[in-house]
Amino acid sequence: MKFLRWLSTPISFLALCGIFPLLGYFIVNWFDRFCAPEQFIAGSCVATWHVSAIDATIYGVAFVLSLLLVIVPATIAPVGKKITSVVAFLFWAAMLSGLSFLFSRLPGSMAIGWAVLAVPMAISVAGGGIGLLVVRSRTAKTI
Repeated sequence: MKFLRWLSTPISFLALCGIFPLLGYFIVNWFDRFCAPEQFIAGSCVATWHVSAIDATIYGVAFVLSLLLVIVPATIAPVGKKITSVVAFLFWAAMLSGLSFLFSRLPGSMAIGWAVLAVPMAISVAGGGIGLLVVRSRTAKTI
């Protein structure tokens, strides 16, 4: 049974990395349904509320994903919950930094740079940090 729990720990991490971006994509598409046809220019909604809704979705999904990426693997792990949460947090931070670097260097990104990516990265680090605190408080009660 321990083997299955250890096996499902990284699988849960990868599953969350796949599910939450898709959830964000579907939420953004759902927002497009509320945009009036005359506010679509070149296939994109230009309504003032739409930009704020997309930003809130990106920040919310990033926060919840970061929080769960630390909590869920630590909850599934049979032992070593604190170290599992720290490893998950560090792996997420490295993965996020690498993806942000690659995204800022894509040919179609118009060299947006780190300034645009700083807020989602900070929100992700805050979510992961809160996840670490949650795991720490849960494991402190059991010891």
